[in-house]
Amino acid sequence: MNFTYKNPRLFLGVAMFTMAILILLDIYEDYSEGAHLSHIAVEVILLLISSFIFVFLFVKLYNERVKSKHLESTLKDLNHQQKQLKIELKKHLNGLSKAIDEQFIQWSLTSSEQEVGFLLLKGMSLKDIASIRGTAEKTVQAQVQAIYKKSSLHSRSEFSAFFLEDLLPPK
Repeated sequence: MNFTYKNPRLFLGVAMFTMAILILLDIYEDYSEGAHLSHIAVEVILLLISSFIFVFLFVKLYNERVKSKHLESTLKDLNHQQKQLKIELKKHLNGLSKAIDEQFIQWSLTSSEQEVGFLLLKGMSLKDIASIRGTAEKTVQAQVQAIYKKSSLHSRSEFSAFFLEDLLPPK
């Protein structure tokens, strides 16, 4: 038979408590029967040892439960903070996306050019953009050139920097 215990300290503590009670009963019985004082002294020492172990294990178990509850509370707080941060991040990302949309409109980009512009900002290659959009790479290249012309920017790095510049702190 295979016995497993979720908390061996609890099991051992209960065993020590039971042993202390049995020793106490034995001491009482031996004393009432007139047992020799040295025998009773040995049993009292065993009672003290088992009681000490019981108290030690009980305190350890109590401290573990307190720590566990504290950790559960901390984890709950951290999960709540994580959810709040995700909400904040989503607000900021939505704000950034809206600002990019507004800038694209201000530059009078077509809807196709806007889509290509977003994919450029995501760092995709012209080949990947063409594949995603189901168009020829030359078509994407022409749309990118139209974006640069309408925005008065000259390269992908200038285009990306235009939107990312304000997000990075100054040195």
